[in-house]
Amino acid sequence: MPFWRLFYHLVWTTKQREPWLTPEVEPVIHDLLRAKAIGLGATVFALNGTVDHVHHIALRAARFLARAIQFGYNGPAVGRLSAPY
Repeated sequence: MPFWRLFYHLVWTTKQREPWLTPEVEPVIHDLLRAKAIGLGATVFALNGTVDHVHHIALRAARFLARAIQFGYNGPAVGRLSAPY
């Protein structure tokens, strides 16, 4: 029986690459991304970035990628982030 493992390397950027991911905001964004990925059944291996983008490496079946892109991490995450910041 064949065995395969597919890792996804997703990169999320801020709008127009604006430097919004400050040290105060970064942990909030990382927590939101991690929670969303886990909610979709993914295993998060790495989550890091800079002031204008986040790298996210996860392992899961193809459905994770489709749902992550379809619903994105933008809708609810942006709402929760924009209020306090």
